[in-house]
Amino acid sequence: MRIFLTASLLLLCAVPVLAADFACGDATRLTRYIASADPSTISDPTCTKLSEADTPAQRILLQSNLPRYFKILDGLIVMMTQAERDVVDAAVAASVNRVPVVSGAGTNPQIQGNERGGRIRVGTGGTLGPILLTWAHALNAEPQCWVQNETDTVDVRTRATQTGLQIRAGVMLVSGVVLKYGCQAE
Repeated sequence: MRIFLTASLLLLCAVPVLAADFACGDATRLTRYIASADPSTISDPTCTKLSEADTPAQRILLQSNLPRYFKILDGLIVMMTQAERDVVDAAVAASVNRVPVVSGAGTNPQIQGNERGGRIRVGTGGTLGPILLTWAHALNAEPQCWVQNETDTVDVRTRATQTGLQIRAGVMLVSGVVLKYGCQAE
C-alpha cells in the first residue's frame, strides 16, 4: 500500500509540460506560427520558441496584419518593411494569373482557374490515383486548400505543399466529374 501511495504522489507531483508559442521561418518570411504547443512535438528546425515575456505582444502583433507580412529577426516576429511587403503583394497578384498544371486526372482533363482557385474536370478514362496540381512557381509557404466534388457524393481529400496540391478520392473518379478547389497562401 505504501508503494502505491508513493507512486501516486510522484505522479501527482510530476512537472507538467509547459506549452509555448513558436515562430517558424527566417529573416525573409514567417512560414507559420504555432500557439501553445508542447515543445517536444516541434521538430521543424526553422521554428524558434518565443519567450513567455514576448508571447502576448507577438500574438497581438500577428493579429494586426496579414501573416504574409511578417518575418523573424533575432528570434522575434517583426513586420516587413514597406518595400518587402510590396514584393510579397506583387507575388500574390501574379499568382492570380498563373494556371497550375494538372496531371493524373484522366486523358485531356480540363482546368479553369488559377493557383488561388478554380475547377478541374476529370478527363476521359477517369482516375483512381491522385490528381496533382503543380503551381507555376513554388509558393513561399504551404497554402491552406480545400476541394469540393461538385458532381457526386464521392469524398475527396487534399494535401497542399509549396509546389502544388494533391487530391485523392480513394475510389474511381469517372470522366466528367468536376472538382472545385480553392487555396490561400499567406
